[in-house]
Amino acid sequence: ALSCPSASHTASSSPGIPASPSAGGLVWGKDRKGNPTLVDPNDGAAHAGQSAKERRHEEVVEDLSSTLKTHFREGQPGKITMARGGRAGHRVHDSELKKGGGAVRLDVSRLTNVLRVDEERMVAVVEPQVTMEKLVDKTLPFGLLPKVVPEFKHITVGGAVMGTALESTSHEHGLFLDACERAEVLLPDGRVEVCGPRQGDRELFYALSGSYGTLGCLLKVEVGLVRCTPFVKVCYTLYTDTERALGRLRELVESPNPPPFVEAIELPPKDMAGTETVV
Repeated sequence: ALSCPSASHTASSSPGIPASPSAGGLVWGKDRKGNPTLVDPNDGAAHAGQSAKERRHEEVVEDLSSTLKTHFREGQPGKITMARGGRAGHRVHDSELKKGGGAVRLDVSRLTNVLRVDEERMVAVVEPQVTMEKLVDKTLPFGLLPKVVPEFKHITVGGAVMGTALESTSHEHGLFLDACERAEVLLPDGRVEVCGPRQGDRELFYALSGSYGTLGCLLKVEVGLVRCTPFVKVCYTLYTDTERALGRLRELVESPNPPPFVEAIELPPKDMAGTETVV
């Protein structure tokens, strides 16, 4: 069962009064329109304009962009690689690819923040090295969850975008990138492109999924959010016939009112010499 704070249980609190421990250390402040909202006290001016983290993001982007522009302008040979600060990761190539003379290393280990949770637009503005665990920790105090949450807590937002992540809500929201509103991408020549399904280079935006960083360096993404409930009812149905199980899955996802989460797992036969499976 999934539990999150109710969106209404703090409505009677006053701005300036620290939130309850369940709010993750947030305090009451004001948003850009002057309305009371929970904010991170380390984020500077409590969303009155840019936070300290957002200003820091712009500085990091300028540094990364300048590095590539110089490299491109001088026509230097060599690969462009990304350094993530020693974090364990998943690669589709050998790590030796990042070694060798002439390589330009972009330090993306600085891009680790949730910059803003925007309740009005229902998005979280997130840097690519933020993990799913950290993203959910930041959105739950608002009674919100990302539309698609990959199940491993150490998967990063950047990895989910570039690596075609999906989960049990994907029958409704698609891949992780499909649930995003906008992406900020650093191109190989140092230009910064803001793209999305309704603005900028739409072709670039949709090409990011499955590109594994070959098209550019993800700098920031707006992750779509949905309201969550305090609990989730979980129902299990066992099948010993794979075709029947697949048929039931199709019925569920194609129904007029499909459940918000649908998932299946196929287990091996009890007797490995047999043919029975459980789905």
